[in-house]
Amino acid sequence: MQLFINLDGTLLDVSSRYYSVYSELLKQSGFTPYDPATYWSLKRISIDEGAIVLRNTCRGFVDDYLAEYQSLIENPAYLMLDRLQHNVIEQLNSWSEQHTITLITSRNEYQPLLAQLKMFALDGFFNDVQISINGCSGEASRKARLQGSLQSPETAMMICDNETDLLAARALSVPAIAVANGRRTGNLLRRLSPDFIAGNLENIKLQQWTHAVNCHRQPTSMQ
Repeated sequence: MQLFINLDGTLLDVSSRYYSVYSELLKQSGFTPYDPATYWSLKRISIDEGAIVLRNTCRGFVDDYLAEYQSLIENPAYLMLDRLQHNVIEQLNSWSEQHTITLITSRNEYQPLLAQLKMFALDGFFNDVQISINGCSGEASRKARLQGSLQSPETAMMICDNETDLLAARALSVPAIAVANGRRTGNLLRRLSPDFIAGNLENIKLQQWTHAVNCHRQPTSMQ
């Protein structure tokens, strides 16, 4: 099977990195940021970064903030704040023995990404690594990247934590499993009707999934 697996949120807990960039930029400009739990709860229901910032700053600040945010969010010093989700190494090790795995990410900087994968001992699991090209993101960009490497929808699967990847997979008729402990809540992901919703990567049983998806395509929880 050809597996497409999202990085941030699915394999890595990125909440500390996102919050650190957000809070430090606000404090530098004299604003009071939300506490970590509030900020991350807003991110997980898909509130845009600029909209979050606008709630406790001013409109003139947001554009400058977003430009600085983009320049820092992949900075190696902040990438050090990421942590592996539970049991990621064990799961990838099991899957890589039988399947090809393509890592997909909205990251723009290739070298810091490779260094981070090596730091977490993830670099040996992937047959391909796809990043955003020239800052392009969103469903259309993701669909185009997937389409370029997709062998067959019948033998592929998307594993991700966000709406962009789920919608791109649907457009290509690739079945998808949404992981609910990442950047989006389970309730939000359910509204997008993935084939399965898993509480985390560890809950995904590929043999069970493959059998079920061949029988029907109804959203199911694997908690």
